Amino acid sequence: MLNKNNLLISLKKTFHSFWGIPLLILLLFFSCNKRKNNQTILVDLSKEITLNYSDIFEDLEIVALDNSEGVLVAEINDLLITNDRIIILDNRLSESVHFFDIKGKFINSIRADDGPQVFTYPGNFELVNNEEELMVKDSKSFNTYYYDLSGNFIRQVYTTGFGVSSLVNIDSEIYAVSTYQDSWNKKVEIRNSQELSLSRFVNIEDELEFKLINGQGSSIFGNSHNSFLYYIQCFHPKIIEIKNGEIISSYFFEFSSSNFEYENGETYQMMDVYQTIKMKNLNALTGNLVAMEHYIFADFTYGGDQYLRTFLFDTKSNQSFVLEGMINDMDIVMRNRRSLYKYPVRNKRLAYAYHPSDITYALGIFEGKTSNEHTKRIQALDLKNDNNPVLFIYTLKEKLQLNLD
Repeated sequence: MLNKNNLLISLKKTFHSFWGIPLLILLLFFSCNKRKNNQTILVDLSKEITLNYSDIFEDLEIVALDNSEGVLVAEINDLLITNDRIIILDNRLSESVHFFDIKGKFINSIRADDGPQVFTYPGNFELVNNEEELMVKDSKSFNTYYYDLSGNFIRQVYTTGFGVSSLVNIDSEIYAVSTYQDSWNKKVEIRNSQELSLSRFVNIEDELEFKLINGQGSSIFGNSHNSFLYYIQCFHPKIIEIKNGEIISSYFFEFSSSNFEYENGETYQMMDVYQTIKMKNLNALTGNLVAMEHYIFADFTYGGDQYLRTFLFDTKSNQSFVLEGMINDMDIVMRNRRSLYKYPVRNKRLAYAYHPSDITYALGIFEGKTSNEHTKRIQALDLKNDNNPVLFIYTLKEKLQLNLD
C-alpha cells in the first residue's frame, strides 16, 4: 500500500517521466530560437554581381547647397535629411553644423565655441523627438546640446563621461558606442533620447573573437526599412544584429582567401592590425555598412586593391556576393560605384556629395550622350561661382527585390 509520502514520490516520478523530456525540448527550443543566426558565412571572392541604381533607388533629388551667405561647407562628415531639412556636420575643418532647407537654401550655421549655448567640438549628431530636434554630442566636454531644425538652442544636458564614437536613435532610445566604458560588455549603451539617462547595455563581449583598442573602430548602424541595428568593429569578422536591446543574430564572415589570423580572446592594437592587413594584402571588414530590409552591403579591404570593395549579404538566404559594380542608370553623368556606403541611410534616403568641379568634369565626358530628366537637371546647374557641394539624394524603394541568381 502507498502512504501519503510514497504517493507524492510516485507522482513526481511519473511527472518527470512523462513531462520532463518534453519540457527539456521546449526549453532547448526557446533557447535556440532566442538567437536566429550564429554562424559562419563564406564570402566567395569569385562570386560577383552587378546591380543597377534603379534596382535599389526609386527617385533622385539633386540639391546644390547655397553659398550666397558666404557659408562654405568645407567637409561633410555626416548629414541628416528630413522632408524639409538638410543638416550637415563638418567636425574636422570648420567644426560646425549647417542647416539648409530641402532645396539647398541656407538657413543657419552653428560654429564651435560661438557663445555659451554652443558645443566646443561637434563629434556626432542625431535627430530626436520625432525628428523635431537635433541632438549634438560634444566630443570635448562630453555634454549634449539640443537645437531645433533651424539651429536655435533649446537646452543643454550635462553628460560628463558620455563619450561616443557612433550613435543611432531608435524608438526614442539612443544606442551609442561608448568611448568611455573600459568593459566591453558595456560598450553599447542604451539611453533615453531626452534626459540621456542610462537605461541598459547591449552585451557584445561574448560575441567578439578578439578586441581592438586605441582606435575608434566600432560603429552602429540602423536599417533603412525597420528598427534593426548592426554593430560592427573595424577589421573584426562579425556583424552583430540587434533589436529591442537584444542580440538576435551574429554573422561571422570568412573570405575565401587571405583572412586576418588572430588568437581567440586576444586584444590587439588597432594600428598593428591595420599594418598587418595592409602589408599582407588581406581581406577584412572596414566597419562601414548599409542595411536595407534583409540585405547588408558591407565594405571590405580587397587584397592588394587600393580601393574598398563591397559584398552583398542576404540574411534570409545566407547568400553573399562581391559587388562588381553599381551601374548608374539614373542620372548617368556621375560615375558607377563599387561601394554603396558614403553617409548612413536615414529616412530611406542615401546621399552622395560631389564638388562642382567634379560635376563639371563629368559633364564634359558625358556631353552628347543620351540624357533623361535627371541629366537635364544636372546640366541646368549653375556651377561657375559655386564652391559648396552638390548633393545627390537617392530615395530607396519601399520594397527591395534584388535578383541574386
